[in-house]
Amino acid sequence: MSRWWLWALGVGAGLMLLLRRAKAEPIPPPILPPNPQFKVDFRLERIIITHDGFEQGGFRFEVTPDRDIDVIIYTSDRGGLSTKNQAFNLKITLHIATSATRANKSEDFYNTKVAPYIDGKNIVSRGFFEGNKKSDFIRKGKAFLFPLRWDEPFGLTMIEAMACGTPVIAYNHGSVSEIVRDGLTGFIVDPDDEDRPGKGTWVIKKQGIEGLIEAVRRIGEIDRKACRKHIEDNFTVEKMVDGYEKVYHKILNRH
Repeated sequence: MSRWWLWALGVGAGLMLLLRRAKAEPIPPPILPPNPQFKVDFRLERIIITHDGFEQGGFRFEVTPDRDIDVIIYTSDRGGLSTKNQAFNLKITLHIATSATRANKSEDFYNTKVAPYIDGKNIVSRGFFEGNKKSDFIRKGKAFLFPLRWDEPFGLTMIEAMACGTPVIAYNHGSVSEIVRDGLTGFIVDPDDEDRPGKGTWVIKKQGIEGLIEAVRRIGEIDRKACRKHIEDNFTVEKMVDGYEKVYHKILNRH
């Protein structure tokens, strides 16, 4: 019998076992909120948290940021404040890197709070970067501003920025506190008065736009080498694979 038949039989037997257990011990269905982009409670047992990893070879480390690029900002309907307020209050040039697709530019957020203020001087739109162009751009920034407005499940852009040595300034939403080391690889800012994990414990005590302003002004306190080391120690492909193997072993040892 070929190994493909053995594989098929194994999968079939596994499905039969799962169906049998499902009948005996039904699993509660997921509870989905009206808008699934926010909080989802699957009521499943947490085994191990395994973060994403990525190949860092394409993201070159830059110890000295470009004098002409102050802050790079992630802007979309899920992330961002009024671009006008951020640029003028911070008194710096904001470089926006975002998708130029028609769908993105048709959003009310982009048309009302971003596009009207892109003047090519205080606020510069740099389009969407891929591959080496993206890393070459990110590593030149003094900071990567990530003012997201939803519970981000991971945030690959944050680890890409830190891999280049660029500190991250982000709102305390979702996974941010698991990715950014506050005061070491960037700053975490509470967006408002809502009670979230870690609220009030960050280096920056001000909230919202005032907190972002203070974080940008203090970005020189962050060692760019520490940003790169944080990624090398925690977010490599090897680290991710090791994490998944631990999950599989833990599950298999139960049966």
